[in-house]
Amino acid sequence: MKVRENTVVTLSYYFLSSPDEEGEPETSRMHKIEALIGRDMLPRDIETTIFGMEEGSEAILPIALFQSSSDRQNQDISFFPFTSLPEGIEPRKGLKISVLQGDGSTEVILIEEVLSDGVIGRKINSVDEEPRWIKVRIESVRWATLREFQEGRVISRGGHHHEHFHHAH
Repeated sequence: MKVRENTVVTLSYYFLSSPDEEGEPETSRMHKIEALIGRDMLPRDIETTIFGMEEGSEAILPIALFQSSSDRQNQDISFFPFTSLPEGIEPRKGLKISVLQGDGSTEVILIEEVLSDGVIGRKINSVDEEPRWIKVRIESVRWATLREFQEGRVISRGGHHHEHFHHAH
C-alpha cells in the first residue's frame, strides 16, 4: 500500500553524518514514529518525500529540514560570494566545502542556500559534527480508522496518545 492522504504510516528513522554512510545503525539510534498523513504531524519535507512511497521504501534527507527558524538564529551563518568558494565545485544545498577567508585562511561551511551571487553558509567547527542527514524507512502503511480521521491523530492500540518522537526499544 502506498503512503497517501489519511493513511497511518509507521516510520523508523535514524540520523547519519553523511548521505552515503554504510551499514545499519545500532538499535539505540533507531527511532520509530506513527503519523497520520495530511495532518501535519510530520515535518512537511518528510511528508512530501514519502508521499506515494510503499512499505519497505527508504529515503535519505538533509537534516537542515528539521531545524526550526529559532535554531538557525544562534548558528554562525553568513553570506559567501562565489569568488570565495573553491573552483570547479557546483555549490548545492547541504554540501560541505572549505571557503577562503579574507585573511587567506580557510574554513569549512555547510551550504544552507544557494543564491544568484553566492551562498548562505553555516560555519562548521569540525567536519564530523553532529549528524546532518536522516534516513527514513516506511515500516507499514494502513488506512486511518474513522476515529483517527475524526480526531486527526493516530490512536495507539493501547489507547493512550503516543509522543511523536519516541525511542524504539
